Amino acid sequence: MKTKIEKISVIIPTKNFFNIFVKTFNSLFNQTILPSEIVIVDSSDDDKIQNFVNRTKNEIDNININYIKVKHAFPRGSKE
Repeated sequence: MKTKIEKISVIIPTKNFFNIFVKTFNSLFNQTILPSEIVIVDSSDDDKIQNFVNRTKNEIDNININYIKVKHAFPRGSKE
């Protein structure tokens, strides 16, 4: 049986790595302790990750999934 602790949040920053994002996202559900919240911060050039999240979040109960699309996820001066 999976355990859910009320105060665990997972933040996944991503940019243009759809396959790695999907593996990361799916791996969260194989953990012994499940998060109560998943926040995806996406600065991808396309909508693949957003579409995946929109399709998937309706199938997941009891975990709050927030998707945030940003134009630039890196601070000024940092290298991508």
